[in-house]
This record gives sequence, structure tokens and C-alpha cells, in this order.
Amino acid sequence: MVKSSLKMTATTENNEMEQLKTDVKEPNRSELTGNLDINIYATKKTIAQGMLDVALLTANASQLKYILQLGHQHEFYFLMVTLISTSLILQITVGSLILARSRYDLNKVEDHARANVLNNSIVWLVFGITVINVFIAAFGIDPGFDSRKVIRLQASTSSAITNQTDKSNPELIEH
Repeated sequence: MVKSSLKMTATTENNEMEQLKTDVKEPNRSELTGNLDINIYATKKTIAQGMLDVALLTANASQLKYILQLGHQHEFYFLMVTLISTSLILQITVGSLILARSRYDLNKVEDHARANVLNNSIVWLVFGITVINVFIAAFGIDPGFDSRKVIRLQASTSSAITNQTDKSNPELIEH
């Protein structure tokens, strides 16, 4: 009798444990993270990447303006113009590809392959832009170099040349 009573108690305890296991349901991944919409995540990521692209585009445009103002006096003028122009073209290409990538619905399996190809292309182009901008920084603007002095020097040199020309040509001298 004691043996059957112990057996019933053990069976009852096992049933209660099984009931507790079913009552305490483990949360699945979507319950832990909320309802994550992959499209919203990708959109936010695209916006953040676009803002960084705009910042780099602005910096490169400013560098190009500086190099063009300085002209051939910059030691690496042609290299810098080529690197900055290439970087600008690649950035515009990346921006276009980002816009194209945003058209795909990542919840649709049939869009995954095309979105993946675009994403990989963007990653490689961004890597290329990064390498180019490292070279721009290496060959670029000398922080101790004051372009205003060069521009003033150019202005004073051209005015001195004009004055010498005027003095050498007596017809231009006023009486």
C-alpha cells in the first residue's frame, strides 16, 4: 500500500511538473524583440548611410574647391583632382544604388537575391571610396599651408607685372 501510494504521489508530481512546463511557455524570438519589421530596419540603416554619404560628399566637394582654387601650385594637383573626382563619382553611384535597393521588399523571398547583389555591390564601392579617401588625406591638404597667402601672393605678383607693363609702355602712363 505504501508502495502504491508513493507511486501515485510520484505520478501526481510528474503530472504537476508537466503542467507547470506547459504553463510557463518560453518566449520565442519575436516576442523578445517585438515585431521587428526587416523593411523598417533596412530603411533606417539606409537613411543613416545616406547621411554619412552626404557628409563625405560635402567634404570631397570642399576639398575639390580648395584644390581648384590653389591650382598647379599644389604639389599633387592632378592626382588630387583625379582622386577627389573619382570619389565623388563613386559616391553618386552608391547613392543611386542605395535608392534602387530601397525598392525591394525584404519580406518577400524573391527580392532577396537582387537586394543581396545590390548590397554587396554597395559594400565594395564603399570600400573603394574609403581607400580613395585615405589617399586623398595622405596627399591632400597640408595643415600648415595657408592658401590665402598664395592667393595674395598671386594677386600681388599679377599687379606688379601689370605695373611693370604699364611703366614700360609710355602710352599707358597718364600725364
